Formats: sequence, structure tokens, C-alpha cells
Amino acid sequence: MLRITSSAWIRTWWLVLSFSILKLLLHLLTNTSYELQRDAFMYIDLGNHLAWGYHSVPPSIAVFANISRLLLGDTTFAIRFFPAIAGVLSIILIGIMVREAGGGKWAQFFACLAFLAAPAFLRSNTLFQPVSFNQFYWLLLAFLIFRLIRTRKPFYWYLIGLVAGLAFLNKYSVVFYLFGIIMAVLLTPLRGWLRKPQPYLACDKPYARTGRDSAGACPGGHFSPGTDHDVPPRLFYMDARPYIYRFPERW
Repeated sequence: MLRITSSAWIRTWWLVLSFSILKLLLHLLTNTSYELQRDAFMYIDLGNHLAWGYHSVPPSIAVFANISRLLLGDTTFAIRFFPAIAGVLSIILIGIMVREAGGGKWAQFFACLAFLAAPAFLRSNTLFQPVSFNQFYWLLLAFLIFRLIRTRKPFYWYLIGLVAGLAFLNKYSVVFYLFGIIMAVLLTPLRGWLRKPQPYLACDKPYARTGRDSAGACPGGHFSPGTDHDVPPRLFYMDARPYIYRFPERW
């Protein structure tokens, strides 16, 4: 029975998995072929001064920098690993949505191919910047809304609140996307959910509140670098020279 189930699962998802593996290999095999973009050095150094927010970005990019270096070392490959994973997960989400919307193998093929071959995403998934994670969070929010519409399960509101909070900890521009979601709820039959508690509970969960609170920390707030952590202002105009020895692939 297990073998039959596994075989059916592979027949169903082999195309999406193939594109996902291709996306992963494409980045892993080329991530050390050229140097880091200059902004990455600032985000790496922010990881040495963790806080709830910074003058230029929310805190999560600094956490990703620390995790990357802890797991894989001070290498270009390590720093570009999580943006590549965000791209792989994006292809999986796209494939799932297309299939659940009724798309066959050709629809899945062209949808995944469009993402895989798009220069914008090829570039962003090699950059250690909030933009790569921002694109993923926006897509994940779209996926959760898609699932909410299809299943009508209130549980998805809590997931939307969770992802919205994480997205806010990554890049504040997600508020524009959330505004679009609110308008979509008001102008479509989804407004029926407004008579239920789940949307409001999702907005007030601790994880969503954390994202809102981090915005109050900067700029110039109590948790900003240069105040609590005595980080010199020149951090925001970083000299890459201290990292030359750590990223030898191109330097």
C-alpha cells in the first residue's frame, strides 16, 4: 500500500519536483561564480548586532545572516543559500496552486518554467537581501488566501497572520500587499468572514503583533543600532575590507 501511495505521489508531483531540483542546482552550482552584491556585507554585519530593527531594514535579514554563517560558514555559498531555498519553495507553491486550480501538466510546466527562467527571480534568488524573502512571503500569502478561498477553513486566517508577521519582520513594504488583501476581502464574498472572529484574531496574534512592534523600534527608536548596541554610524556605509578574508572565492 505504501509503495502504491508513493508511486501515485511521484506521478502527481514529478514535474514540480523536477523544476524545484533544477532551480536548486542552478543556484548552488553558480552561487560562488561571482562576488556578493555590496549590500550583502551590511546585512552580514547586522547579524553581529542583533536587534528588533535597524535604520535601514527590519531584523530578520540579520537573523538569516547568522544562521547561514553558523550552519555553512563564512562563505559566499552560505550567504546565498537561503535566497536559493526561497526560490525553490516558490516554484513548489506555484506548482501546487496551478494544479489545485485545475491546471494539467502543461499548465504546471509553463508556470514553473516562467518562474525558473524569469531574469528578475534568477537575480533576486542570488541576492542576500530582503527582496528575495519578500517575494517569497508575498507568494506564500497568495497561496494561503488561495487555500482559504478553496477550503473555507478558518485555520488559514491564523497562517495568514503568521506569515504577515514574518513578512513584516523582513520588509515593511508588505503593508501595501496587506492593504490589497483587505480591499479584496471588502469587495468580494470574502467579506462574509468579517462576521467571524478568525480574521481579527489573526491580526492580533503575538506573531503579527511582533511584526508591528518592530516597526516602532526604528528609525531612531530604542532598539536601533548605534544606541543600545553602540554600533558606529559607519556601519551603514560599510567597508567590505574586513570580509575579504572570509569570502575568498572571488576576492
